[in-house]
Amino acid sequence: MTNQEFNSDKALITLLRDELNELRVGIVDEYKRMDGAKVLGRSSPAMYEELSVLFKSKFQQLGITIRVKGEAHPVVAAGYTFLKHLFYTKKDQGQLQAHQYNFDACYVFAFGEIRSVYKAKRKGKGKTNVVSLKLNQPKIIISSFSSYASEVEKIQRYMETNFGFIVEKDLRDVKILSVGCLIKLYTSMPPNTTVIHLIGKEHFCSENCVVELNHLRKELKQEFLQNTSVLFLQDITAGEYDVNGSTGRHKINQWWLDQIKFMKEEAEPRSKSHYDGKPKKQKEVLSRIEESKEKILLIVSDMEDLIEFLIKETQLLPFNYLVNNSTKEEITKWLKIA
Repeated sequence: MTNQEFNSDKALITLLRDELNELRVGIVDEYKRMDGAKVLGRSSPAMYEELSVLFKSKFQQLGITIRVKGEAHPVVAAGYTFLKHLFYTKKDQGQLQAHQYNFDACYVFAFGEIRSVYKAKRKGKGKTNVVSLKLNQPKIIISSFSSYASEVEKIQRYMETNFGFIVEKDLRDVKILSVGCLIKLYTSMPPNTTVIHLIGKEHFCSENCVVELNHLRKELKQEFLQNTSVLFLQDITAGEYDVNGSTGRHKINQWWLDQIKFMKEEAEPRSKSHYDGKPKKQKEVLSRIEESKEKILLIVSDMEDLIEFLIKETQLLPFNYLVNNSTKEEITKWLKIA
C-alpha cells in the first residue's frame, strides 16, 4: 500500500481536446488492466457505475486519498455524470469544463498523479525528448481488437523500451482508441508511418474487418503492402482455427455459414399466428435475412483469397520471437522503415 495523499480543489477548470483524449486513453488502459468488462463510450449507465467502482477499488488498495479544499470528506472516485460527459455526452466537443477534483481523480486513476504533478513531470521530460527525437522518426500503429490488448501492450512496450520507436494503438472495436476507417488511413497514409496488423480469429469473424481488409487487398494493394507488417496470433496458428491448413479455414467459413442458420432460426415464427396481420413486418424480416445472407456468402467466397494474401504477400514474424528476441535491425527491415 502506497498511502499517498493528494490535494485538489473545487474550482472549475477547462481541458482541451488533445489533453482529454490522452486522459481517456489512460483511463481505458487502466480500466482494461483491472479487467473492466464494458466498452466505454456508450450511453449505458452500467459501464460508468463499474468504472466508478474500479476507481474506488484502486484508491483503497493503494491507500490513495484526494483531499478537496474546504471539504470534510475525500474524493473516492470521479463523479458518474462527469465520467459520462467525458466518454459519451461531450466526447466530440473540443473542450470539457468540470471541477478540478474530478479531473484529478481521473489522472490519479490513469497515471498515479494528480493533473498538476503529472503535467509538471511530463513538461520536464518533454524538453529532453523533443531535442533527441528526429524529425523523421518513424511512427508505428499497432492495429488489433481489444480482446488482444495484452499482446498489443507487449509489442508496444518492447518497441518503445528497446528501440525508442513512437508507437500508437488502434483498437478496432473501441471507438476512442481507434484510428477510424482503415481505408481512409491507407488512402492518405502519413509519411514514415507503418501499421502492424496483429491478427487473430476475431478479425476473420468481424464483418467490418473482413470487408476493410478485402478492400485494401483488392483496391489499395500496393499501399497496403508498402505500409504494413502482419502478425498472426496463436488462436489462428494452432488448434482448430489454424489458418495454415484447410481445416482451420473451413472452420472459419463454417462459423459464417452458421450465422445464416442462426438468423433464420431467430426469424422463425413462434406460432402460426406470429405474423398474422403483419405481412409487412414478415417481409422486412425476411428481406434483412436475405441481405445478410448475401453479405456472408460474399465474405465466405473471399475468405480463402484473403488468408492466402496475408500469408504469402506479407512478411509474417512469430509473435513470441518479436517480443523476446528480435533485434532493431530485424524489426526495421520487417517494418520497412529507415
